[in-house]
Amino acid sequence: MALEIFCRGTHRLVLFTPDAITTLEEAAEQVPPQKRVACKAQLFRILQRLANGEQLRNKARFRYEGHGIYAAKARCGLRGYGWFQALPVGESAFIVSHHIVKKKQKANPKDVVRAVAARNNVESRT
Repeated sequence: MALEIFCRGTHRLVLFTPDAITTLEEAAEQVPPQKRVACKAQLFRILQRLANGEQLRNKARFRYEGHGIYAAKARCGLRGYGWFQALPVGESAFIVSHHIVKKKQKANPKDVVRAVAARNNVESRT
């Protein structure tokens, strides 16, 4: 599984799985057209701050969901599920497995299982 670099920060890389790339556009389609660009920008800012090791002002925007999985959440409901992982080259990364649109605070257990399966797939290939 080839991972794509979303951003390289001062503290870590943020990588997208192939599923994260396709589900980003699918999830964005569920956001009203006039809010799509701003919604994606909110999520991207959270991921860039994470890459740079910055403190997030609103702790609800990046939340632990269990089993080593975290959710980065924009106000519009767009969220990316992922995990932290040490890379063989000595760097650390946050790897995003997939994106969804969801308004409720509580994570859907299926999304956590999906992210854990992606993590297992990535780890078996490294």
